[in-house]
Amino acid sequence: MSAKEVKKLFKTKGKKEDYDGTQNDSPTAKEMLELDKRYPNILYEGYVISKPREDWRVSIEGFSIADVEADKAVKLLLEFDNADEKTAEKCDVEPDGELVYFMRFWWD
Repeated sequence: MSAKEVKKLFKTKGKKEDYDGTQNDSPTAKEMLELDKRYPNILYEGYVISKPREDWRVSIEGFSIADVEADKAVKLLLEFDNADEKTAEKCDVEPDGELVYFMRFWWD
């Protein structure tokens, strides 16, 4: 889901404290949602637990970003080194010959 869609879920299905929630050792939901400022094509994955369950919440488990330039891919790998699953797949070559990558980070 896009950042806009996830933010809407937080407003309609979540609680204010969900923004501070983490999935194990992940960054907070708020921190992950701020990544859309650097990577506008970021997509998030997670889940919603609905009422009437007592533990109702919105959680982000990870994210993926396409077309990441090589230098930014290395920075992402270092920044989110603690992710349970990390993917960096070459997905294209830009006209200038630079490789771009598909990146995915997920916390169990």
